Amino acid sequence: MKKVKYTLATLMVALVVAVVCVGCKKDEGTNMSQSPNNSENEKSVAVNTLVQEIAKASINDDFRNLVYKSISFRFDGDDDVLCKELQKKNREMNGEELNILEALDYFQIQGRYPQIYIPFFEENRDIRGTENVIVVNAIDINESDQAFQGYFWNGEALVPTDCLIDEEYAENHEVWVISINERVDENGNPLTVFRNGDDDVSKESKSARSGTKNEYVMTINCTNLSEIESWIYGAPEIRCDCVSGNSAKISSQFFYPDRRRDVDNRDWVVDCCGGRRMYYWNTTQHTKYVYFQWTEIDNSGSSISFPITFKVGVVSVGTTITLKADDRDAGGYLVYFDDNLVGHPYNTGLIKWVDDYALDD
Repeated sequence: MKKVKYTLATLMVALVVAVVCVGCKKDEGTNMSQSPNNSENEKSVAVNTLVQEIAKASINDDFRNLVYKSISFRFDGDDDVLCKELQKKNREMNGEELNILEALDYFQIQGRYPQIYIPFFEENRDIRGTENVIVVNAIDINESDQAFQGYFWNGEALVPTDCLIDEEYAENHEVWVISINERVDENGNPLTVFRNGDDDVSKESKSARSGTKNEYVMTINCTNLSEIESWIYGAPEIRCDCVSGNSAKISSQFFYPDRRRDVDNRDWVVDCCGGRRMYYWNTTQHTKYVYFQWTEIDNSGSSISFPITFKVGVVSVGTTITLKADDRDAGGYLVYFDDNLVGHPYNTGLIKWVDDYALDD
């Protein structure tokens, strides 16, 4: 009898241990942050959660109005709002929280912040609330694609759209795009665009530069915007690096057009008519040549060294700049001090811009 009691006790202990172990494994399986070797699956879970929960919330009038009001502030210049801010405001105003905390945490520990972007936000004002919101995922998609699967909430489940969602569809329907914001830093704060210039400085719109001047970019035009930034991402984030004829890096500037339509084959006026000071023409130190390299910044992917090469006469000049793998090359152009083109457009084929110059400081 003693032997039987000992065996039963052992079995009971083993059973308890097994139950505890199974319970631990189950908990680990539901926590996305504890699966370091399954990052693609974690991302898929996070993305699907955002799409479903936002589509589900979009049938609520209070939530939709909160989204519209938040986007109207245009905190980064474009028609978007961070999901983390929506979560906070929805809790404060409506006493509710979306079930997206783990999804947001997954991206935020990488310094990435999901947002809702509404294409044609102002143009489609009259159709807001008159039809189902179509939610489209644009997180880490193939940027060469122009049409994407959409989803809507039918009151009970997430339903895929019968057709793919392209720009023409978005022009006539309410589409909410879930994407990663490209205009905030690793803490989710809007990036600051520093201006070198003064609206009151006296500029001379002449074909030729005379003397030593400050070079300004006055307007920027993305002549084929879809080639460098898909419609689903809204307005582009543009970077210009200036390299002198002796390979010195003399300027690196960022430009954030307010809306896509402002710069899509249109002359976007830089910095409220004042233009952006790019550099001082020190022709003795930096020669009379400056190469303008333009890039559309996505701020995602691994860091890479991007080569800039050009010729000054028969002499090859080169250097490198640091970009991210997903950034798009928008071409370059060699500006010559005596080219007689001030006030006339320079054109890389993807970026067209007009320069001016100002008297010495």
